[in-house]
Amino acid sequence: MRAHIKSLAQSRSGAVAPLFGLLAIVLFATAGGAVDIGRWNNARQQTISALDAAVLAAGRALQIDSSDIDGAIAAAQSVYDKNVENRIATMNDTISFIVTDDQTAVTATGNADIEMYLLKLVQIDKLALLDESGSDYSKAKLAVNGNAGVNFEISLMLDVTGSMAGTKISDMKIAAKDLIDIVVWDNQSSYTSKVAVIPFAHAVNVGAPLFSAITGKDPADFNHPCAVDRTDSAKLTDDAPGPGKQVHVYEQKKNINSWTAMLPCNPSTASIQPLTNNKAVLNSLVDSFVANGYTAGHIGTAFAWYALSPKWANVWPAESVPAAYNTETTRKIAILMTDGEYNTHYNGNGDGDASAQAKSICTNMKASGITVYTVGFELGEGSTAEEVLTSCATDPNKYFDAADGDDLKQAFRNIALSISALYLSN
Repeated sequence: MRAHIKSLAQSRSGAVAPLFGLLAIVLFATAGGAVDIGRWNNARQQTISALDAAVLAAGRALQIDSSDIDGAIAAAQSVYDKNVENRIATMNDTISFIVTDDQTAVTATGNADIEMYLLKLVQIDKLALLDESGSDYSKAKLAVNGNAGVNFEISLMLDVTGSMAGTKISDMKIAAKDLIDIVVWDNQSSYTSKVAVIPFAHAVNVGAPLFSAITGKDPADFNHPCAVDRTDSAKLTDDAPGPGKQVHVYEQKKNINSWTAMLPCNPSTASIQPLTNNKAVLNSLVDSFVANGYTAGHIGTAFAWYALSPKWANVWPAESVPAAYNTETTRKIAILMTDGEYNTHYNGNGDGDASAQAKSICTNMKASGITVYTVGFELGEGSTAEEVLTSCATDPNKYFDAADGDDLKQAFRNIALSISALYLSN
């Protein structure tokens, strides 16, 4: 047998030796290929994880300021670079980041290659880390039109006083409708997002259908459906209206900086809109605004709270009843916008000035679990109005100072995106 093997190895045909050599190459390439594939897979997983972290960082930056695209991209690049520091060296890395979907999403472009060492024996010099079909390119998406994993209830207080006349109310309508378009999703199948709109001047038009439930009065006795504030122990709370806690009817008697004037009921024909996810209804209401009257901001603030209060369940229509406070599945948010001093309060129907009442209402509203954003429109620096709004906001980052119409739209958009959930998609 030993002689037979020797003679086979020494065969003049030379057929066996090349066979052994070819087999050795195949075995070597297979083993080496496994090493190369292992290197590639490790680098690929690191890269995908780095992309996820990077686009989420950029998404969070957009939530803070959706106009700062360069800042969002820089945030993504910084996080990506940090997360691939320990990745094996690449032949090239062209990965970068872009803001898409009308400034509501961030995704990556480009790719990176890993050099193959042993697979070169079978003419595979490099492998790309990402599947260029797009399946590996994560996108950080703000949940502006879909499943955010939580329900939103948002009340939007809007100033329709006389100082808003002209381009200011036009700018406000554009900004408000842009916010509504972002926060009210078309897809409400899994979670809902609803908005209440509270236009205010020197009174709040509560609408004829709700007038009796809110004021306890017969609407037939009045030629308007307008309400003001409360004088009793409920004036700074969200207690449901009832005996001793009714919201007062507007009597066309007011005190403005110690002089008396007569004004019609809310000059804007628009009445409040309780929580709804009907964009057409909300936008139509905003379009109907007419600017006139004085600024009873404490009344607008109170009704912004009432629109979110589960204590008012017996007042609002069934489809507009707010959820309970402090539930894991619902976030409650109030957005308060004004362009001037709260200069109007009522003799006999309220006590204390409007600014002090507004701040107290805000304090109690925040204590109930509502997040408050505030927007000042062309306010003077250091003004009383600015002080009220900064006090009302949940924190300093939730107060926005808009110097003009563009700033106002950006402020509303920043708020809309900041309250939207952030999630990854492909």
